[in-house]
Amino acid sequence: MTYRDIFERPQPREEPHYETQQVCMNGHQITVAYHTLSNRRQDFCVQCGSPTIYKCPKCHAEIRGIWINPGVVTASPTPVPDHCHSCGDPFPWTLLKDASGALDAVEAAKLGNELPPIMVKLVYRKGGE
Repeated sequence: MTYRDIFERPQPREEPHYETQQVCMNGHQITVAYHTLSNRRQDFCVQCGSPTIYKCPKCHAEIRGIWINPGVVTASPTPVPDHCHSCGDPFPWTLLKDASGALDAVEAAKLGNELPPIMVKLVYRKGGE
């Protein structure tokens, strides 16, 4: 084996793959490259203080992060997934979104019921000036 064989061999190309992302339990993205950028890992979210995960709580598959395709530069954002790609189970933040959406609908209905009396009071005040 020669010097050229050892040091000048072309490096094998890495296959395209997903990196792993870390997300807090409320759905805030911590890092899209958990393994590559290990210095960006956090045990707790700086936005809300909740614990973070990088694996599905049900099947323990790693949460898909940035798509890495060697030789290709991409600048598109990586979304936080709602469901596990492996088992299909919803992540904890998805359940929070669903509950929040239901709560918003209830609050909107309450506001809809309260809005007419408020409007009447405002019109009455304005007309009485």
